[in-house]
Amino acid sequence: MTVQPTAQVNLAADSAFLGRTGATTRFRRVRQLYTNLSANGAVSLVHGLLTENGTPVTPVDVALDPASNNNFYLVPQANNLGWDSANIYVYVGNLSAGTHSVYATITF
Repeated sequence: MTVQPTAQVNLAADSAFLGRTGATTRFRRVRQLYTNLSANGAVSLVHGLLTENGTPVTPVDVALDPASNNNFYLVPQANNLGWDSANIYVYVGNLSAGTHSVYATITF
């Protein structure tokens, strides 16, 4: 399956959290809303995550929470994950025509 860059996708950061899993391990979590997704195809969604010094960061985990329907899933890439340091790769399944929305909760 080829994933095409997505044009005209809207992104809104909904909330962000900062926590600590141990004495030195920090994690951050952000919930982003992607809207204007076309049905029946794979799309790449830019997440825009950066470290404190501006370096792109690869998420540790991504969870999808459909906002308009329940037919979304991650598309594994060469790294066997549905994301990398720039994008989240999502398939929008067999749905009615129109545009759809999904929340992505990203831990990095």
